[in-house]
Amino acid sequence: MIDTFTLLIMLHVIGTILGTGGATVAELQITKALKDKKVSSDEKALMHVNYGMIRVGMGLLLISVIGMFWYFYNQGSNYLFTTEKLWIKDLMFAMIFLNAIALHKRWVPLWLGASTSFTSWWGATLLGLAGTLPYSFTTYLAGYIIAIFAVAGITHVIRNFNQKMNKKVFLLATAILVMMVFVGYTMLTNLQTDESNPEAPSTKETAIYRELKSVAVYDAPGIVHRVEFSIFVDEDGIIQNVNATELDHEGYEEKLGSFSDTVTATIKGKKLVDLEAVDRVGTSSLTTAGFNEALDDIKTKV
Repeated sequence: MIDTFTLLIMLHVIGTILGTGGATVAELQITKALKDKKVSSDEKALMHVNYGMIRVGMGLLLISVIGMFWYFYNQGSNYLFTTEKLWIKDLMFAMIFLNAIALHKRWVPLWLGASTSFTSWWGATLLGLAGTLPYSFTTYLAGYIIAIFAVAGITHVIRNFNQKMNKKVFLLATAILVMMVFVGYTMLTNLQTDESNPEAPSTKETAIYRELKSVAVYDAPGIVHRVEFSIFVDEDGIIQNVNATELDHEGYEEKLGSFSDTVTATIKGKKLVDLEAVDRVGTSSLTTAGFNEALDDIKTKV
C-alpha cells in the first residue's frame, strides 16, 4: 500500500510533467498559430485540449503542495522552510496560478504570460532535479526574472523567423532553445558546492556538521542486512542529513539512497535529542525499524 508521502511525491511529479509538457507544447502551438497571424478553429481546439492538460497538472500540483505542508506540519518538521531553493520553487508555483488568471483576464500581454508560464514550469522542474545549491533567495529571484525576459526575447525572435523560414529551420531553432534549457540545467548542477555533501568541509561557521553513526542488523527474506546509519547534525544538534550504507551486500545503494532522502526530508530541522521513532518510510518497514534501532543508539552518543 502506498504511504502518504509517496503518494504526494507521485502527484507532484505527475502534475509537474503535465504542466511542463503542456507549457512547452503551448509555446510551440502559439508560435505555429502566429505564423499566419491568425488562429484557426482547429488550432483553437488543439490549444483547448492542451490547456486542459495544463489545468490538470496545476490541480495535481496544488494538491501535492498543500499536502506536503500538511504532512510536514503533522511530522513537526520545518523542512519546507529551511532552504531558499524551496522558497523560489514555491514562488514559481504561485506565479503559475497567478499568471494563468492574469492571462485569462487579459491583464498581461500574451508574450509575457507565455514566457512566465514556460519559465516557471521549467524553472521549478529543473530546480527539483538539481541537488543542493549555494544560492541565496535574492540570486534565485534575480535569475528567475532575467530568465522570463530572456525566454520572451528568444521566443520573439523564433516567432519572427518562423514567419520567414521553412519548417526545417524552425524545428532547428526550437531544438536550439530546448538545448539551451538543458545546458542551463547542466551549468546549474555543476555549480553545486560541497554543501550538498555533509562530509565535506563547510565555509559557514553556522554549518559545522557532526556525524553520529550506528550499525543496525535486521533480517529480510533470505538475507541479513547490516546497515550503518549516519545522522549529520549542526553545532546546535539540529538534524541536517541522514545517510544509510549497506556494509555486507551490494545492490542496495539505490534503495538505501531513496530511504535516506525521504527520512532526511521528514526529520531535517528537528533536534536530534528530541526525535522519537519515525513512522514507516514508504514500503521500507524493515529498514525503518533498523533506523529507529540505530536512532536510539545514536541519541546516547550526543
